Amino acid sequence: MGADQVDAAQMTHASLGYENRAQFYDIEYSETRDHGFLTSMIGSGSQRIMVLPGGTGTTALALHQARPDCATFSVDIEPEMVLAARARFEGIAGAGRAPVSVWGDMTDLAFDQPFDRILVAREAFQMLPDVATALACLASMKQALAPGGQIVLDIANFDCPAARSDLNYYDTSRTEGQPYLDCRQPYGAGLLLRHVTQYSDPNGDRRFQLSYQIETEEAEKTARFEASLALRRYDLPAVKALVAQTGLTCTTVYGDYDRSSFTADAPRICCILE
Repeated sequence: MGADQVDAAQMTHASLGYENRAQFYDIEYSETRDHGFLTSMIGSGSQRIMVLPGGTGTTALALHQARPDCATFSVDIEPEMVLAARARFEGIAGAGRAPVSVWGDMTDLAFDQPFDRILVAREAFQMLPDVATALACLASMKQALAPGGQIVLDIANFDCPAARSDLNYYDTSRTEGQPYLDCRQPYGAGLLLRHVTQYSDPNGDRRFQLSYQIETEEAEKTARFEASLALRRYDLPAVKALVAQTGLTCTTVYGDYDRSSFTADAPRICCILE
């Protein structure tokens, strides 16, 4: 365990906060089914790639392994995530350049050189709280984009039938407002448990209350904390309207990671912006 990590047994209810999620982020989120799709979106002439937000660096590392000829940047606003990604990238050797983990705000990206591809993975864009923030994010990415470059915006389609849904957290078989245990994994010498309570707002947005517990052999050192998450509902016309306001163009839309054409009942709204 590195110097920037804290032993679970040392955590208390008072000391544990949302930023500590970086330590068990990889336990919660082992999602990789979008990696092949994102790799396929990197053009042969691409030199600089941004993964936004980068989290603990799993996506950036997968892209680096597939395309070591590219300079891959993992960008996240949480300093703890940046540190975790740097630890993941440490010691990478071989052909090409190791991925780089840097702090950055989606709405105010500041880099000396532009990027050929900016990849906004999974529901990250839907976590932005309102239209103004979403527009600021799109405008910021446009400024960071190289001529001829592309932005890949991966959005969950909330209108997709339940049988085909690809949305993390939300499960149509669950009762709204009722907590469910959806993560129980070994963590150090103990266990990480996460209960999720889901809500569907009248406008179609999704909200989640996350309750974490890290159990250790010493009951008095068991750690607990709460976090919340909200995801905005977007349909394709809404996305295109936002994109148009920033002077970008939605050139292609895929309905899933197999690059199938988008339909109203597709699980994803994967927009390629130029």
